[in-house]
Amino acid sequence: PGLDVLGLPACIIDGERRYRYVNPAYCVHGGIGSAAYLGRASEEIFGHVAHDGRRGALNCLVGAALQRD
Repeated sequence: PGLDVLGLPACIIDGERRYRYVNPAYCVHGGIGSAAYLGRASEEIFGHVAHDGRRGALNCLVGAALQRD
């Protein structure tokens, strides 16, 4: 609800790295409707694993230590 009025792309991802919520701005930014996100991991949606800094941050959700170079 609060994220709906934010005006910026925002999502909620659970400990299994699955989308639980995407706001309308996130859908516009990604060019994909919310039904395509919900309950799925990003690699299921986009067909590959992102190899940028986001993966390390997401690993913190499951208890991994975040390491920065």
